Amino acid sequence: MSSLKEIQNKSLEMAEYFVEFCKEHDLLCYLCGGGAIGGLRNKGFIPWDDDLDFFMPRKDYEKLPELWKKYAKEQYFLSKSDSNFVDRNLFITIRDRETTCIKTISARFRYATWFSVRYYSFRLLS
Repeated sequence: MSSLKEIQNKSLEMAEYFVEFCKEHDLLCYLCGGGAIGGLRNKGFIPWDDDLDFFMPRKDYEKLPELWKKYAKEQYFLSKSDSNFVDRNLFITIRDRETTCIKTISARFRYATWFSVRYYSFRLLS
């Protein structure tokens, strides 16, 4: 995969799988950030963007790793930093085992990454 359009299509495929997974397991998720802006303004991706981000309520975000381990397709794996593993992210990331992407910043540091979709939690304050 070398074109931005191909990368966007892979990100969209992963996001569609994630949203369907959430529906099947009664987890709430919201598209956020540039993906939400692009969806509203551009009816797709922001032309230069290549990833999608989601918000989840904290209770659903906490359930996701266990459900993912049991029920998700083997193609996609959930990566979450903890005291034994650092994934360069402080939030959950879903990655595709069948693809590799070397972003410009990654090439500078000589490491590859899989295509990923990021997930953030939020807490409603009353």
